[in-house]
Amino acid sequence: MLAKRHFRHLRPSLRPNGFQVFLFTAFLALSSGLASASESFLDNGQVRLGVRLDSGACIDWFSSRTHGQNLINGYDHGRYIQQSYYGGQDGATWAGKPWSWNPVQGGSAGGLPSKLLAFTNNGSTIYAKTMPRRWDTGADATAVVMEEWITLVGNYAHVHYRMAYQGLSDQPPRDQELPAVFADCNLSLLVCYNGPAPWTNGRLSTITPPPKNTSGPITENWAAYVGPSNWGLGVYVPGVDRLTYYRVPGHAGPSGDGCSYFAPIQKMAITSGRVVDYDVYLTVGTPEQMRATFAGIHEANGGS
Repeated sequence: MLAKRHFRHLRPSLRPNGFQVFLFTAFLALSSGLASASESFLDNGQVRLGVRLDSGACIDWFSSRTHGQNLINGYDHGRYIQQSYYGGQDGATWAGKPWSWNPVQGGSAGGLPSKLLAFTNNGSTIYAKTMPRRWDTGADATAVVMEEWITLVGNYAHVHYRMAYQGLSDQPPRDQELPAVFADCNLSLLVCYNGPAPWTNGRLSTITPPPKNTSGPITENWAAYVGPSNWGLGVYVPGVDRLTYYRVPGHAGPSGDGCSYFAPIQKMAITSGRVVDYDVYLTVGTPEQMRATFAGIHEANGGS
């Protein structure tokens, strides 16, 4: 999120082994949606991706065969990798301050999970449909439906996100997270290309993130967090050329209170009837390896 999140979300630690698809579902058909306290995984032998079924099917696990540790931080419902949108202020508050309309895929600041309306994992594709919650009040965002389709392709994951808004009130233009990305705080350096000549193998920039939101250009539409070994997590969002980021020091690991955050951002108004669709690509490696992967995707998509 565009503001720091410090609410702990306790959950069991699952550490699957082997190259296979893991589908841990304990679905209960309830009138309020589908309830679960488990994770579901895709694994193609090169990368492994997991989603939290009790947090709106947010991405809470991403790792590689060569580096098995999970790189995603899931301290609370507002972290993970997930959809999140912003609108106007309507009198609600969070942490004692005015807060805007903010439906969040994972759930609320108070620890209430979003409602998973549909979920499938056929071994090659994950699909999820979620009714998000307001981050501040915890109320169901009934006018919003979020969907995601996830597949693994070689050394990367392809995620297609969709948000449909049927509210009667138009929301004003805001910087939107496309998507929100929370990585392990052990990945302490931000790497990107922010120069004037994208996709020409120009020099990458390495940034030490501050503890407060800062923004800047990403002219190759990707950014990555890496650790001391110069290895980490990269995210590419075609067509999005701005980034906001910060880092919160603290305990490392998937459930630690520290995190390394960024979000590719684009200003847009969420108006009645609007549908937002976009693609996200995740990979792991050194900055040079991740850049090569994203360059291949860029070229395959016709340079767009």
